[in-house]
Amino acid sequence: MKRRSVLFLATGSPGNIRPMLAAAHACAQAGLRVHCATNRLWEQWVISHGVQWRLLSPLVEAHITHGATYPDLAEAQSNQSGAQALLMRVRDLWRSDDAKHELHSLLHDVALIVACSALPRIQTAAGALNIPYIGISRYGRQANRSENRQGALLYASSKVLLDPDVVQSPLERITGEWFLPTEQAIPAPLRRFIQVNQPYIIVTHGAFLSSSAQSVVQQSVAAARSLGLRVIALQPSDATTLQSDAETLVWHHGLSHQQIFAGAACVIHPGGAGTTHRVARAGVPSLPIPLHQSDAYWATRALQVQLTGYVLRVDALTQRTLSDAIAHMTTDVTYRFRSRNFAMQMANEQGLQQMLSIVEPYVGAA
Repeated sequence: MKRRSVLFLATGSPGNIRPMLAAAHACAQAGLRVHCATNRLWEQWVISHGVQWRLLSPLVEAHITHGATYPDLAEAQSNQSGAQALLMRVRDLWRSDDAKHELHSLLHDVALIVACSALPRIQTAAGALNIPYIGISRYGRQANRSENRQGALLYASSKVLLDPDVVQSPLERITGEWFLPTEQAIPAPLRRFIQVNQPYIIVTHGAFLSSSAQSVVQQSVAAARSLGLRVIALQPSDATTLQSDAETLVWHHGLSHQQIFAGAACVIHPGGAGTTHRVARAGVPSLPIPLHQSDAYWATRALQVQLTGYVLRVDALTQRTLSDAIAHMTTDVTYRFRSRNFAMQMANEQGLQQMLSIVEPYVGAA
């Protein structure tokens, strides 16, 4: 008899996909029958980690997210063109009955759905089909949480970073962060850059769907260079405003290697959940510059637990404030000491094992 599968449903940017893929990979390694549903943009990434992939079509993705996500378009990897194309393509699709029918087809032969808790339409579909559902959050208290929640809610976040007061029910648990293993070798340009015995910082501003992102990256690179620091700057594939030279490496791909983060003197980033956790796990100081409201939560948490001394406002950013903040974060050793202490605690959390202990009973594997 064919075993029914656990379906991990992942939408959004690489930062949103990564923890869900990490969980799917861990379940597959444990012998469970697992699928990870994403749009076609991430198909090869899922398959490369030994996880069976299912197509999350643009119609279904638009339906469950009200169109507020990445489209099944190559342009989604670059600046703002992906977001603009998405709005044009799926503006009216998410209301259609066809989307609901296609979603139900996607959930066929599924024993358990694991998906973001902020997607209530998945919960509704799961309830209609009598499929157990585990909601995943990486933030504090959810605006749409219900006192009568019928399914589990897992916070895929570090126990030392997330405010423990978010847990308000026996059905809720902070598992620890879900890190995706990296097996590939470090690409040669990155390896050569980090092997130079001089400090460097990393500048990344996520999905670059904000019009401010390019300006923030350019200002951050200029400020770091003015202090004599070398820079690895992550840029979209179509960005040409920054060019690599002896002191700056402009990188147009993902930065999946934790070793590169661990060697940095500081990481400048928007403050999203994934990057905040990766930087803390690497034992490196942060300098968050939030671009969206969703970034502000983890940027504020980093400040509260003293992993950073600043949360810079993008509308008040100047070369002087940036230079002062970078200089402070890279020279005050207390931030690195505190970050390394957090990294040691996070290394013992075993977030994926915590997740497995909850998922396995749903499919009779405990």
